[in-house]
Amino acid sequence: MQRYIWQKTDVSGTFAEALTGFEDEIDESARYVEKRKPLTEMQQEALNKTFQKLEELDLPLISVTYFVADEKKTGGVYMKYTGHFRILDMGDRKMKFTEGMEISLDSVDDVRILENENIY
Repeated sequence: MQRYIWQKTDVSGTFAEALTGFEDEIDESARYVEKRKPLTEMQQEALNKTFQKLEELDLPLISVTYFVADEKKTGGVYMKYTGHFRILDMGDRKMKFTEGMEISLDSVDDVRILENENIY
């Protein structure tokens, strides 16, 4: 009687490679994204007033809600950043902060002024 010896490495290596690719696909499909909600006319007006107010203040602490588009899927995620606002750069269309953060004006959905104090 002839016995066959199963070589575990032949099958398990191929199986492990297949699972790795499958796990990556599952992780990608499970990653949460949402569609960006357009601002209403009232929200846009309020945002514009807040931008005007920011120009008058000296390094205010603010909280910004903004949308970050996903690189692989349709949609993206809403992020929130809190920092000391420095300047509206209309040339680059960005909000710039003393901490070095920059946020595209086109992605901003909401701005809240938390306090107005000079940090320097």
